Amino acid sequence: MKRKYSTSCKVEAMSVVKMPEEIQPKSLADQAYEILLNKIVFNEYQPGDKVSMRHLGDELQIGRTPISVAMSELEHKTIVEKRLGSGTYIAPIRIDSVKAAHLMRAQVEKKVMELAFPVLDAEAIAELVSIINSMREGYEQNDPHRVMKYDNLFHEKFYEISGYYKLWQWEQDFNIHFNRFRWLSLTLLKGDRDELIQVHLDMLDTIARSDFAKTSELIDQHYAGFDADFEKIMKTHPDYFG
Repeated sequence: MKRKYSTSCKVEAMSVVKMPEEIQPKSLADQAYEILLNKIVFNEYQPGDKVSMRHLGDELQIGRTPISVAMSELEHKTIVEKRLGSGTYIAPIRIDSVKAAHLMRAQVEKKVMELAFPVLDAEAIAELVSIINSMREGYEQNDPHRVMKYDNLFHEKFYEISGYYKLWQWEQDFNIHFNRFRWLSLTLLKGDRDELIQVHLDMLDTIARSDFAKTSELIDQHYAGFDADFEKIMKTHPDYFG
């Protein structure tokens, strides 16, 4: 029988990981970058869409200079691209970046969860259960933003527990194209939601029991559907990729 967890503990996004840099005031350029990145990851701005400084300034109510700084950063990270004599466009999702990030996450997270074993206490388990419950609520409310937010928090928490939160921060730039793919997979394919929730619960169960061999197997299971999902989305939206 699969184990079910419940807890009365409620964990909000900002209370899960409290890092000093997160509470520092953000510059207008940082704010513009974050807003634009989210719009691209969540496919509000789609691959191939043309973007203009004037339009972005009107939409975001932020001045031209900080938007220009943000766009330069997005271009550096291959998220937007300039076309000579034409303008700036949302770049396609890079296939090589998606596959590289998928491979890295599948392998690195095994080690991160293994390192979390010795220091995982009852309080941390309660937080992780609450995060999974929030993910489940996202599915029940048909809110993919909530699902993705708490799915990320579940994995992020293990980097914090293991003492490798800096590695999580470093991965975020590397994962941008992968996150763009994940959003498409979440919103277009809508796979077996109960199975996804149960895999997270089972991972937590095996970690709490220090059964790393089983945890490793479940991580492989969690990422196993990548190739099939990738092929499905490539067939329906080939213009999104490059």
